Formats: sequence, structure tokens, C-alpha cells
Amino acid sequence: EGTVAPVTPRRQARRIRIALDAAIGLASAVAARGTHQQSAFLDGPCRFPPIAGGRRAVVRDDNARPAAPVRRSVRVEPKRALRYELSMRALLSITATIALLTGHVAAQSKKPFSVVEATIPELRDALKRRKVTSRELVTQYLVRIALYEDRLNATLAVNGKALEEADTLDRERRQGKLRGPLHGIPVALKDNVHTTGMPTTGGALAFDGYIPPYEATLTRNLKAAGAIIIAKTGMTELANWVAGGPTPMPGNYNSAGGFGYNPYDPRKELRPAVFDGRPVLSTGGSSSGIGTAVSFWAANVGTETSGSILSPANQNMLAVVKPTLGRISRYGIIPITADQDTAGPMTRTVTDSAIMLGVLEGAKPDPEDSATTRCTPPPK
Repeated sequence: EGTVAPVTPRRQARRIRIALDAAIGLASAVAARGTHQQSAFLDGPCRFPPIAGGRRAVVRDDNARPAAPVRRSVRVEPKRALRYELSMRALLSITATIALLTGHVAAQSKKPFSVVEATIPELRDALKRRKVTSRELVTQYLVRIALYEDRLNATLAVNGKALEEADTLDRERRQGKLRGPLHGIPVALKDNVHTTGMPTTGGALAFDGYIPPYEATLTRNLKAAGAIIIAKTGMTELANWVAGGPTPMPGNYNSAGGFGYNPYDPRKELRPAVFDGRPVLSTGGSSSGIGTAVSFWAANVGTETSGSILSPANQNMLAVVKPTLGRISRYGIIPITADQDTAGPMTRTVTDSAIMLGVLEGAKPDPEDSATTRCTPPPK
């Protein structure tokens, strides 16, 4: 059996163009000849009789019988023909616009949801409307990591249980249970933030494969809000603590994973003076914004002692927040100095950063970090 091809917006537009051309051609012929030959088909219960002024109207007649086509000749003045032509142009133009917009909306509604450049509110809305599941989000992000990681070197570890966690969160959503504003949304952590499901190395080869016995407070806060920790990001080794002048640690380099590369220009520097594999365009450091910039995850968490959130944000075109010291607990983060260290969100939009900050700071001070007692608790 044959199948009927779907009416795509392009095919619909072509049909409208054909009708428009035909109508304009007909009206032009009328204007040129001054005589309009019409066929009125008394087809079934509808008939189209002429009315005063030469106009025509549809009159319902349920008693009418089918009849053979009746050909009528109607005299139309040139000016009236011109008005008719202009009216047809306007009518068919409006029809074409409506049809195209309707076809576009229909096509958009059937288009699969994509994580590329998707914001946290867009992800939440897609999950709420059942356009996508958390498992599908994780799958799309993992596919992007698999496709582009070799070129960008943005991650140091990937959560092998991310799909399993996504299934759990999807099941909870179907049951009407939402943990928080990040329910089912994948995010990443800088690799100096403790996680018990993935290694935490700080980028140091000495800690390769090390899994901490406890989680950082901000890790727990993210999970409590429903986030899926999909990966650990690259970073400058031990947050740029291990080397200084005259041979400083290159930005976003670590012995565990090597250099990270800027997605806006991922080429390697080839000049002999610095021919060591570093990127031609710096990624900033010590945090990494590479994966967020290319939609490996929805957002990530960086840490800063002096410029380590702001620098990669500038280099990767991100919106970030360096919070007041103590606004986010530092418990479970490899430290440099208690006087300056802080964690903060790294995202593509200000709204995303605000959502992430609200989750990271927690509802009350952390007894494991005395600095959190000096900040006013967030409003309830």
C-alpha cells in the first residue's frame, strides 16, 4: 500500500505559492480583458448564487439537488478587477503567513529536545512537560562528551552511575516527588571537590584514582536538590598551588589529564618557545568552564582563591558568581587558604548562576565550616 507523505512546512509553503500565483494570474487576466468567466458548480447542498453588486456569497440550501456545472459570464469593470486582485493578494498573503507559522509551530513541537545551549529553566520546563527524561538528558550529555572530549580535554572523570541515578530521579518525578530546583539535571564539579562516587584528584597524578571517604557539603546540597553529578572537570593542578615563578604552572594544566583546550579555538600552540601542548587560546584557570561552554553538562562548580572562577569565565564566555567568603561551605574542598577560598557556580546565563547559587549555599550554616556562620542565611 502507498503511504501519504507528511505535509511539511516547505511543502505547505510551495502549495500556497502555487495558489497565490494562480490567483494573481487570474486577476491580472481579468483586469486585462475586463471580462471574468466563472464556473459556479452547484455541488451538493451548497450553491453560490450571484448577489447585488456582482459579489458572491455562500448560501446553505439543504434541499438543493446536485446539478451539472453551470457556466456564467459576469462583466467586471477594470477598477473592480484591480481591487479584486489586491484583495486576493492580501488574503492569500495572510493565509500563507498563518499556514507557515502553524507549520513552523507544529514542526517545532515535534522536534526532539536538545541539550545544546539549553538553560536550566529550559531543562526544567522540558522535564516538567515530559518532552524529555533525565535519562535522555544524561545520554545526550554523555554523547557530547564522547564526541568532543578528545579535542577539548574538559573532564577528569565521568560518573559511571549517571544513567542509573537519572532513572531513579525519573521514577521519583513520575511519582510526583521533586527533590529541588535541579531535579534530574546533570552538573559537574571541579576535581578538588570531594565526591564518593568518583575520584577526587585535584588534577595531581599522586592522587590518581583516589576516592574520598566523605562528600563535600556542596556535593550533598546539589544531590539534595536533585542534581546528577555527571563528571569532574579539569583544572590547574591543585588549583595552581604547586608552582610559581620563574616556571609557573600553565593555566588549566594538570599532570593527571594534561592541558584543557578552549572551545572557541581548540588548536595547540605550535611556536617553538612554548611548544609543550598548551592551547593557542587560554582557557583560564584554575577552574574550568570548557564543558559548560560546549554543553557537556548544564552547569559546573568552580573554586577560587584569587581569580580562579573569574578567569575561566572570561575566557569561556560564562556567567559566574564569586560568592562572599562563607556563603558556600568549603568543607570537603581541597584547600589553599582559609582566608580566600570559596566555591561558586559557573553557567551560561545569570539566571542559571542564581539557581545554582541558591542550591550551593544551603539553607543554614554548615557546622563543618565556621565561616558560614558569618553570612546571613538565605531567605526562606
